[in-house]
Amino acid sequence: MADCDIFLPGGLLVYQTGGIWILPVLGVFILILFLRASRMRQFHSIRVPRGRIVLALAVPAVATLSLGWTIASLNERYYGIRVTHELAEPNFVDFGRSLTRLAPEFREPYIPVSSEALQTAYRVSPHTAMLKPFLSQQTGGKGWSEFGCDIMGICDELAGGWSMWAIRDAVNSIGLYGNAKQASAFYGAAAQELSGACKEGRIRCSDNPTGNLLAPPLTLNDGPRLLQSFFRVSAHTLNFQGLAESLKACDEIYSHQDLVPRYNNITHDQKPGPPLTTVLNVGLHLSVYSWIQWTGIAIMLILGLYDALRRFRNKNGKSMTREPSVIPVYDLAGWLMLIFVCSRLVLVSYIDAMSFPCHIRYLFVIYPALTALVITAFSFPVRLKKISK
Repeated sequence: MADCDIFLPGGLLVYQTGGIWILPVLGVFILILFLRASRMRQFHSIRVPRGRIVLALAVPAVATLSLGWTIASLNERYYGIRVTHELAEPNFVDFGRSLTRLAPEFREPYIPVSSEALQTAYRVSPHTAMLKPFLSQQTGGKGWSEFGCDIMGICDELAGGWSMWAIRDAVNSIGLYGNAKQASAFYGAAAQELSGACKEGRIRCSDNPTGNLLAPPLTLNDGPRLLQSFFRVSAHTLNFQGLAESLKACDEIYSHQDLVPRYNNITHDQKPGPPLTTVLNVGLHLSVYSWIQWTGIAIMLILGLYDALRRFRNKNGKSMTREPSVIPVYDLAGWLMLIFVCSRLVLVSYIDAMSFPCHIRYLFVIYPALTALVITAFSFPVRLKKISK
């Protein structure tokens, strides 16, 4: 159900945590766009007060920090650990990073913690050794290795993000997930044992700190694969590749009606009704949005290039037109949204190249910002017309 909850009411906020963080930020900047649109005639002549720019940046920042603080406080109240989510729990992160530093000579793409690294950990860490009975049954296409075996052909190792699930399941198998504090203490003790063995030279460890339970440490050799993934993920974003298949898979899951109430006990967002593909003409909607999206991006690229060339000519004294000395707020909002889109593409590309093949659901939080950028793209002709006068 985790692959499908984004298509259900409220699912975007439940599964795609990034949606929670972008909404308050994007909302403020969309508001700025509309406020500036009401003053189109003064685009070029009015200087935006610095206080207004600071306020535009401060409001979403405070909203984001407040939301994070609230979530962490609720987790501390109910579970005893102050984190926004378990994967950010410091001891859990340290344990995963420590495991990825072991047996560096056996490092392979898509395999965060190799079998050799686990065997090394068992020898020097009594806490990690407690996980051996469970983890020894998770290879050969069985247990948590089943998914990497079926999808990526990696059967004798724990691949990608499934390593994280296998580790957590192993800790649960020895009864240490009775509460969050207990699990955190276990991860902390195991991380200290592995770190101590590395410092004392009892085992061979890498100094590369970029590994985690989702992906092995980054090296220069990963550059070409990362670049290839970036172009592939960008293409998925623009042409919705894989979305139709995802919707079809969700419809098939709805045939297992016993899963829906069980899932609703966790998310509280499952509403009765027919599958989305029977309500909407998904193909038509995707086609229309794709054309709008491609047209807006094309306008943005063409007119952005024209604007850059015009500024270059002005800089070299070929025109007497002076550029504004203060960047308009709507430009600032556009750049920030573009940064968000690009940073998300980089993150998903990293997952695709180092952990497991990306799924289009990881890209959905991009679309609110991308839609806003398309809106600003259609406003560029008006801006250029005013400036040319």
